[in-house]
Amino acid sequence: MSKDNIISKLYFGELYPAERNPYINPEYTKITEQVFKLEEKITNLLPQEKKELYNEIMDKRNSLKSILIEDSFIDGFRYGVKLMIDCIYEE
Repeated sequence: MSKDNIISKLYFGELYPAERNPYINPEYTKITEQVFKLEEKITNLLPQEKKELYNEIMDKRNSLKSILIEDSFIDGFRYGVKLMIDCIYEE
C-alpha cells in the first residue's frame, strides 16, 4: 500500500484533522479581526476583576466552540461514510 494513501497516513500518525486550520475563509478572518478589536476595546474599559470574569467567559465560550467543531467533524465523517456505503451497496 502506498505511503501516500490516506489510510497509511492515518496509521503512521501523519494526519491531524484537529490541527487543520478550518478558518481559511477570508470573511471569517475579517470578522475575527473585528471581534478581537472590539474585545480589546471592551477589556480596556473594564476594571481588573471584571476583565478576569470576561476572560473566564471567553475561555468557556472557546471550549464550547472546540466541542462544536469536534462534533461537526464527527458528523461530517459519519455522513461521508454513509454516502460511501450507499454508493457501494446501491439498491
